[in-house]
Amino acid sequence: MKKQTPKYQPIRTRVELENAMTDYAEKSALLRGVTAELDVAIANLREQYQARITAAQDALAPFAEAIEEWAALNSGEFHPKKSIELLSGRIGYRTSPPAVALLAGVKEETAITRLLEGELGGAYTRETVELDREAILAAYAAKEVTDAQLKAHGLRIRQTEKFFIEPEETATAV
Repeated sequence: MKKQTPKYQPIRTRVELENAMTDYAEKSALLRGVTAELDVAIANLREQYQARITAAQDALAPFAEAIEEWAALNSGEFHPKKSIELLSGRIGYRTSPPAVALLAGVKEETAITRLLEGELGGAYTRETVELDREAILAAYAAKEVTDAQLKAHGLRIRQTEKFFIEPEETATAV
């Protein structure tokens, strides 16, 4: 059955607004308290199981090492496939997608310079062009660009206003 949330009565006066805000602040404090209790319970539960989890992970390590060592010594078993089906599971090798990596001691800037000046002639570099949103906002605030100018370039300044409620975070009985 769906829980019915009580509907608050319409607020007509400033006194009713103050009372509603007080009720809101109390309910908000209750929610923070319950959430804090849940966080403590989760932390306690995690701590309660951590020793068993660590022990189980430690127990797996020697088997994993032995199985991987066997696979390295018996690489012929993995042809033409990269994996072997066993009664209790599957072992094998997975090849990661190719990735460009820097040689040890070489910085990316150095590699870019070498590509630009070398025999490859910068064929494998690119310039990134993107909107400078901060500059556009600054220019708009300084009235250096208009809405019409932005619109002509497919842009606009968007700003929203959202209602908020910030209860005072006082110690309320939970």
